[in-house]
Amino acid sequence: MHLIWENLLPNLIKLWTGKFKDLDHADEPYVLTPTVWEAIGTASAAAGSTMPSAFGSRVPNPADGSIKLTAETTALWTLYIAPTLLLNRFKNAKFYKHFVLLVKLLNLCMQFEITDSQIDELRKGFRDWVVEYEILYYRHDPARLALCPLTIHALLHIADSIAAIGPVWTAWAFPMERYCGQLLRGIRSRRFPYASLDNYILERSQLKHIKLLYDLYEELRLRAPATGIGHVLLPEYPLFVFMPPQSRHERLPNEIHTKIIAWLVEEFGVRPSTAQKLVRTARFTQYGKVRRLEGGDTISASNLVRRQEDGRDATFVRYDRFVDKNARFKNKPVEMERRDKFGQLLRVVIVPITAEMDVHLHVDGGPRTYALAVIRSVKIEKRHSLGMSYYSQMGPVDVVDLDAVRFVVGRVYDPSQRLWAIVDRSDILTSTQVQ
Repeated sequence: MHLIWENLLPNLIKLWTGKFKDLDHADEPYVLTPTVWEAIGTASAAAGSTMPSAFGSRVPNPADGSIKLTAETTALWTLYIAPTLLLNRFKNAKFYKHFVLLVKLLNLCMQFEITDSQIDELRKGFRDWVVEYEILYYRHDPARLALCPLTIHALLHIADSIAAIGPVWTAWAFPMERYCGQLLRGIRSRRFPYASLDNYILERSQLKHIKLLYDLYEELRLRAPATGIGHVLLPEYPLFVFMPPQSRHERLPNEIHTKIIAWLVEEFGVRPSTAQKLVRTARFTQYGKVRRLEGGDTISASNLVRRQEDGRDATFVRYDRFVDKNARFKNKPVEMERRDKFGQLLRVVIVPITAEMDVHLHVDGGPRTYALAVIRSVKIEKRHSLGMSYYSQMGPVDVVDLDAVRFVVGRVYDPSQRLWAIVDRSDILTSTQVQ
């Protein structure tokens, strides 16, 4: 994919800024004015604070000529940020639609698994994209032949390459680049760098073989384990680690207290008065961070974790919520369906169901502990063709079981629309990350 990130996209940016080679780009409809491009660059850099670190490196200002985007930051900008910030920026909307088509094809390329029908879709999609590129930019004008470099033609071979060797992640250069970065730390001698490098690789291989042969993974671990001091595991939630800061036996705000009562009523079918009695004197344990295991993300609770000035926001999440499809119709029966929602995690509350409480609740399997996610929802106003959702205002508070929280999400603020775009990485890169 370096063909895309280090050649195709930088060339498109040069086109949009009127700096591609020595061609005359004056008054071209694909050229963004300097003011618009600077605004896009500023908003792109600002998005680094609202994109969790799990998404990748912070994207710098692409309009700053002194900064060169790497393949990774170009990929992040293309897939997550540019679709929002380029909307309604071109004089002719055809150029934006052409770019969005490219992003859709790249999303398809980067799936963890890909079918034969999707490969056929890629083959046709890249062919159509190249034909449209020649119409919009090259215009079949020999004087503009420089607009058709080899990297444009190479797009036509991506589908065949995937069919031959598998999804792009099986052959891309990011793992080797990371490995080369690790090897640099092994060079301890300026006089004999290659001998030092050889010894480092040999010793690492020997250590891995010893771990494998004698099952000494924990004893010979060179890094801190996934769980550390203050980290808590609950048997009822094997996929989560609860992390500090921790608050014990603190009474919750009235709004959240009321929502937990409503959750008890909905979950166990008890009367509101009964639920209120059960939690009236309760003092709950709360956690400021939670990490989903098996490659999941670390999510922060905004009420309990103070984000540093240069920190990155990891408090917004995608979660499941069951709602009544017929809530607006009094005479129709209740029909629950699962819906994806987005919101900001406020806190994680541990609710132990004791034997005394279970007399009223009748929990399946007897007394147990529940972890509840308190989330301030967002009011979705519209959706992008790429699946991104937009909002400008926060909605009511939801209390859901922690198992309903799926992924951490990022956000990009578009000043031109005065809307926040929610970037859901789970839809863009299904189990495949740039690392």
